[in-house]
Amino acid sequence: MSGNYAADFMFHAMAEVGNLKGLQGLLERMDDERRRETLSRRDERGFSVLHRAAEMGHAEVVGYLIEMGADPQEEVEGEEPEAWTGLHLAAFGDHPAVVECLVEAGVEVDVEDADGMTPLVIATGRGSLAAFKALVDGGATVGVRDGDGFTPLHHASYNGLMEMVETLLERGADVNAAAEDGSRPLDWARQGGEKKVAELLEKRGGGVGTSVPPAPE
Repeated sequence: MSGNYAADFMFHAMAEVGNLKGLQGLLERMDDERRRETLSRRDERGFSVLHRAAEMGHAEVVGYLIEMGADPQEEVEGEEPEAWTGLHLAAFGDHPAVVECLVEAGVEVDVEDADGMTPLVIATGRGSLAAFKALVDGGATVGVRDGDGFTPLHHASYNGLMEMVETLLERGADVNAAAEDGSRPLDWARQGGEKKVAELLEKRGGGVGTSVPPAPE
């Protein structure tokens, strides 16, 4: 790092605001080695240029950076969020076009972060409906589990996200999937006070588990 923060992270700033023309004007003047170094440089959060663009939902910029040699599956090099990829960031921010761009670029749709969370789990926990749909359409595993054994259906049920719950069930999610603590989606719906979701789960054969789950963080 040169000590000039603005110069060191100029490309991150342009990616964050979606300045595609600015990026094109500079990156295309560079030789391959300098371009690779620029695209792999990390900011104070451990984000690459691509991560900044993905976080803010600039799909066209993300696609261009990949064309220029950025690794679409590179991980954030920081403690928070640890081992997130651009796909995790897009799921968190509810950016479906970025999700589609990264999946088309070959990113593993069920890629896990340091806590075993996939983008689909993050989307259901966050309530990112548009990104959720893009992930499911992109082949995300609806029965995937996080580090504690909770499925997307657990998270969607707790949050009362009826459309997500219905889609997950239609795609084959196990209505009685038990987490490591024994709790099932119906337990989570009740814990969250989501009566309509609970009724739907019961109609689909959902039952209670062996414990009452704590409210998710």
